[in-house]
Amino acid sequence: MVSTEACFVGDNSTVTSSNVRIISLNHKEWHEVWLSRVSVLPGYVAAWSRFSSNQSATRSLAFDVKWAVTLFRASRQFAAVYTTCERASWIFALMQSLIPGRAKIHLQADLQWTPADERPRQSLKRALFRLGQRSISDIIVYSRSQAERYARYFPFAAAKFNPIPYHSTLFGRPVQPGDGDYIFAGGDTGRDYRTLIEAARRLKYKTIIAVLHRDHFSGVDIPANVSIASYPKPRFLQLMANAAVVIVPLRKTLLHSGGHQTYLNAMALGKAVIVADDNGADEYISNGVSGMIVEPGDVDAMTDAIASLLDHPALRREMGVRAKETAARYTPELFFRRIFDLADQRCRAANFGRL
Repeated sequence: MVSTEACFVGDNSTVTSSNVRIISLNHKEWHEVWLSRVSVLPGYVAAWSRFSSNQSATRSLAFDVKWAVTLFRASRQFAAVYTTCERASWIFALMQSLIPGRAKIHLQADLQWTPADERPRQSLKRALFRLGQRSISDIIVYSRSQAERYARYFPFAAAKFNPIPYHSTLFGRPVQPGDGDYIFAGGDTGRDYRTLIEAARRLKYKTIIAVLHRDHFSGVDIPANVSIASYPKPRFLQLMANAAVVIVPLRKTLLHSGGHQTYLNAMALGKAVIVADDNGADEYISNGVSGMIVEPGDVDAMTDAIASLLDHPALRREMGVRAKETAARYTPELFFRRIFDLADQRCRAANFGRL
């Protein structure tokens, strides 16, 4: 039961925490549960879509500054702000840190940070992170393991890393699963396709890799049984749904270990999945039961896992059943409600004693 304690949402107004309003840059597929509490910043989704539909377009800093300022102004009428880690979100966080006045509750999700040599640009980026995070209430990550790694890397923000499990993103799309004869892998963030390609080279099974960026394959000799292409989302999902096995090969020791969306969607479709990960996949998948987890970068382990599923259809189907049951625990609705509950908690804490 959500508390009904009052919470400030504007300069002079209050609402109960059971209907605290949130403004966001994220439309979450316009899901009715999301929109029951969230207002999407007007105009942002359309502006973003114009860039994302044109891969040759480059988003300028001016674009992100414009939308950060727009969000900052619009947030005055809301109790809380939810963003992911887009550049406009960080500019908004910096504005909240630097401009005097009452900062809004800011929940930021999906932080993506790749450690690198402390070159001047990286040092500046880290300094800006240190300043911006002061105004962020919670940095939402998708596993306890990620929270622990980020806390070690950014000790000054350790208390802000909050693990909330991610969700599948099928959103009711009409995808009909089948049982094809090929391996499917897709996505770009944090991927290690070299290891998968070497395993595919050994096994000769048809392998389809769906990516937006070809730099994953620089200097890699692509065998004849591996095809690489970009696909629109409906085709991407149908290829996944018809695959014998779905593989998410991730790089080792990442701070942000991605792939949750890909393997949760595959599991929701009843697919046996193989995830190469050392940072949180085991919090979603019971190894050997609802999927298989292998050490990142281990070609032998990847090869053995693929062969065990492709050569044993009954095992593959049983694992797919368990995967679907598991994915049912990671719905968008549950994720949204956890975000709402967190916003309510932070709102009450920020205003306790002012009521």
